[in-house]
Amino acid sequence: MKRTFIFIGIILLGVVGLSSCNVFYEDTGSGIIETEYRRAGYFNRIELDFAAEVILTQGPARDIQIEAESNIIPRIITRISGNTLILDSNGGWYTSKKVKIWIQTPDIYSIDVASSGRVISDNKIYGKSIDLRLSGSGLIDVAVDMKNDVNAELSSSGLIFLEGDAKNAIYTLTGSGKIESFGLHVDNSDVDINGSGRCETTAYYNLDVYITGSGTVWFKGDPRISRKISGSGRIVDAN
Repeated sequence: MKRTFIFIGIILLGVVGLSSCNVFYEDTGSGIIETEYRRAGYFNRIELDFAAEVILTQGPARDIQIEAESNIIPRIITRISGNTLILDSNGGWYTSKKVKIWIQTPDIYSIDVASSGRVISDNKIYGKSIDLRLSGSGLIDVAVDMKNDVNAELSSSGLIFLEGDAKNAIYTLTGSGKIESFGLHVDNSDVDINGSGRCETTAYYNLDVYITGSGTVWFKGDPRISRKISGSGRIVDAN
């Protein structure tokens, strides 16, 4: 009787093992890289909600090109809500291959990245103002030329890297993330840190700093500095 129970147990383990293998296979990339072009309606805002790398170009057309494994591409969602192009995925998968998405659009008013997604600009983005939002451990790396404002909001441990020119920079950091923007030259910079976040900024006229916690602001230029610090936060002259 004991041998019978052992035999049945072995069979059950085998069945479970096969089922697990099937699940793993369904969630594993095929290893075959393919490219798909998708039609895009009107959009001037981008929202990335999964772990892909987006290469963004400001150009005359609105195009979307996806590069990923053959069985992953159908699970990548591209849809437009209002004026926002939303990039998302249907479930997760196991793969060592990056999902890459090339996007071209004439106008870019905002970029919103969640999780560990990455958005990198392939050329300089021109406009009046731009809003950047990053939550999670992802990356926004863009070059801009804005007549008015660059507004960047960073939460958690992500990184925003900026270069170019603008009139004003407004930075809000929550958590331990970092904004690197020595290369973004502005007249006025406003930095608000809640937590241990770090910010680098170049301002020529005014620098307003608000820190709650242990955050740090490094600055270049010779701005008039206004500060309100609660905690061990500090301002460092990086000239």
